[in-house]
Amino acid sequence: MVSSHHVNSEQSPNFRWVLSQNAQQVVWAAGARLRMKNDSVVILKKVLRLTEETAEKGKATRLLELLKSPQDNETSDWSMCVPSCFNNALDIRLTPRKMKGEDTLVWTQGSAFSFKAGDTLYDTSMAYSEWGEALTRLSLCLSVEQAMDAVPERRKIQKNENIPRNPGYVRFSVLVPDSSKTALTKIDELELTQDDFVFLLIAGPNDVLKQGVPWKR
Repeated sequence: MVSSHHVNSEQSPNFRWVLSQNAQQVVWAAGARLRMKNDSVVILKKVLRLTEETAEKGKATRLLELLKSPQDNETSDWSMCVPSCFNNALDIRLTPRKMKGEDTLVWTQGSAFSFKAGDTLYDTSMAYSEWGEALTRLSLCLSVEQAMDAVPERRKIQKNENIPRNPGYVRFSVLVPDSSKTALTKIDELELTQDDFVFLLIAGPNDVLKQGVPWKR
């Protein structure tokens, strides 16, 4: 039996303080998620810009700042859940570096995004639980149908010219649970560059996509 015990705030001087503390924690957590999402967008813009700048110097520089932690399987601050199995697709890689005179491997960020046909992403990590339960928890699924890898801008030193960046593309289906939450239903198919697809995973759909698709989030 569920207890119907009533808490009298006047008899419990700490009651209002507890509510206030809980509210502060919720606001802080929401603010932290927004800051992390914004940080990821800033890093995305930076890695695309950095690739262009360093191409002029004939270098293939990668950032030490990462779009996400390589071990993060939740990305709760992103619009979509992007587990660590997609590190390569996000061009998050272990790269040889000299650290204090010694060779070591460190995580670095590039812009050679490479989502592939067959890649499937959900808006919650709960989608990786038992499928019947998962269908009651997830709201959105993106399933990649066709794709071409992005190729960063490169420098031909001999000819003193740049080969422009090829952003590639991702053609993907948008699926949502049906009304009975027993299966996924395709509601649209879209195509974006790999760059824009990564932005979508981080920040969610822009106004144009929202108008074309009844996004759940």
